[in-house]
Amino acid sequence: MKISLIRPADGEEVSIHTDEVRKWLAEKAEFEDDVTSLDPRNIVYTGKNFSAAGTVSFAWETEDLPKEGDMFFEYSENEDLTGAKIIKCSENRAFLTNLYKSKKYFWRVRAEKDGKTVCTSDTFSFVTDSILPRMMTVDGIINVRDIGGLKADGGMIKQGMLYRGSEMNAHIIITDSGIDTMINDMKIKTELDLRNPANEGVDGKPVGKSPLSNAAAYKVIISQAYSDFLKDEERERCKEIFELLADRDNYPLYIHCWGGADRTGTIVFLLLSILGAEEGKVYDDYEFTSLSGTLRSKNSAYFREFVSGLDKYGKETDSLQNKCIGFVKSCGITDGTLERIREILVERE
Repeated sequence: MKISLIRPADGEEVSIHTDEVRKWLAEKAEFEDDVTSLDPRNIVYTGKNFSAAGTVSFAWETEDLPKEGDMFFEYSENEDLTGAKIIKCSENRAFLTNLYKSKKYFWRVRAEKDGKTVCTSDTFSFVTDSILPRMMTVDGIINVRDIGGLKADGGMIKQGMLYRGSEMNAHIIITDSGIDTMINDMKIKTELDLRNPANEGVDGKPVGKSPLSNAAAYKVIISQAYSDFLKDEERERCKEIFELLADRDNYPLYIHCWGGADRTGTIVFLLLSILGAEEGKVYDDYEFTSLSGTLRSKNSAYFREFVSGLDKYGKETDSLQNKCIGFVKSCGITDGTLERIREILVERE
């Protein structure tokens, strides 16, 4: 009996992105010039949703295995396969999505008969690429991605801690499969909803309860986007949001509004800047929303107005990071709160 692994080759780097995402990333500069007049109050939807993770495929060959037996695909971040996730296979192939970026994994295939292992393949490794963003496939909803994987002050923003995306009920409906992904794969402990649940449902009706039910804490902090979030009346909400982000017990956390573009984009823009992500990468993260079919550009007038509005919270020569820190501190956020957020989200070098 023998199981021979074929694909991917041992040690091979694999892409965790779809062809559509790679194409969009390659043409991004051209896209930015085409959408400078966007207005978030008049959403431009292209009808092309590419906001999903790519699929990595695996294949193997077998010789003289029992026909009545079962076959299992196992993969793990550990070379000894401890903590492995196990998938029962009916054919000599398997498919994985939602893998971490820049991560080395190990895999093997094992055959059983009557509950006992009769043959095990060699263990191969593969490495996922380092290209951002880490898109997530969550059935039924769109624009889901991990904010992790970016360099920050003193280290790297952790993956698997904070996800952003669209709503899960009302206009965009998560499926049972998507709920399973949220709860069992992403391990979401807190859903932070920036909508007004009283009137952002279909036809202005209430949105209803969280589809994650009792599996995750449901927090509602009604927020505005862009320059409106910089207004005095939003300061208490800003303070509440960043204090919630400073509580380790809330993670992994999923933050959303309706489409995950504007209100969510505003909060994540501030957060990534505060953590010390490279300014260009922060802008990129904002524009990745366009992969969901809802176009957004850093060159649009409303976004430039928002960024310019942060100037008053720092000196002319200050970095974007310092201006964002100045803004949240003007809302009552302390240095201690910011340090707790860094301790939670940044993996120190």
